[in-house]
Amino acid sequence: MKRIIFALMWVCFYPLSQAQVSQNTQATPDHTTAQNMEDPTQTIKDFFEAFHAQDTTAMRALTSSSILQQTIIPASDDKDEQVVVVSFDQFLERIATMSPGSFKEEILSYNYRSATGMVHSFTPYRFFFQGELSHSGVNSFLLVRVNGAWKIAHIIDTRIK
Repeated sequence: MKRIIFALMWVCFYPLSQAQVSQNTQATPDHTTAQNMEDPTQTIKDFFEAFHAQDTTAMRALTSSSILQQTIIPASDDKDEQVVVVSFDQFLERIATMSPGSFKEEILSYNYRSATGMVHSFTPYRFFFQGELSHSGVNSFLLVRVNGAWKIAHIIDTRIK
């Protein structure tokens, strides 16, 4: 009899517990938990503020020490689509040596989902060079909590001419 009661309770309450887990892992901009006391997109906004200011020290401070950066190169007539690893150090060097004000990445929106200790954000963008649209695409950021702060651990982007 105890097994039947337990089984009935499990059948009744298990779906409710799963609905709660699902609600807690989908974030909206006002979502807060014990591990997410601020809007995690602020880290991405701060990253782009530093990017446009060519402040590579601030960019480095907003990323994890083991950041992985990649770009997806679209297929062409003679090549298949490729995923290329980009050295973050070389990326920072390129940013630091560009003419001030010669580039701007315009983020169109911030869409994200979170789970305990990590956030995945999609940010559609348009990239301008010398005032002209160079390309557009989508950035994908993986942020992780490090010592109470959000750090960018992975960036991958698409580029569409």
